[in-house]
Amino acid sequence: MLSSLANFVLFAALVLTSVLVTGMYRKLKGFEAMYKSYGTALEASSAALSQAHAALTGLNAEANGTLASLGDRIEQAKELIAELDRRKAS
Repeated sequence: MLSSLANFVLFAALVLTSVLVTGMYRKLKGFEAMYKSYGTALEASSAALSQAHAALTGLNAEANGTLASLGDRIEQAKELIAELDRRKAS
């Protein structure tokens, strides 16, 4: 009788362990799916940051060109003002 009671306790522990392991396995599969989606999100973020970098680099180049052009135009305007002042004085 004692032996069958011990067998029953061991069998119940085995069933409980199996149920817990199955639950942990399902959680692990859930974590694996979350990990994959996290990796996909990181790849998308990396691609977006690369595109933003390329856009900012292009914008910077355009801004430098505009700044140089504006500087030239300011110099031309200063020369024209000086010429007008000379004509006005004479």
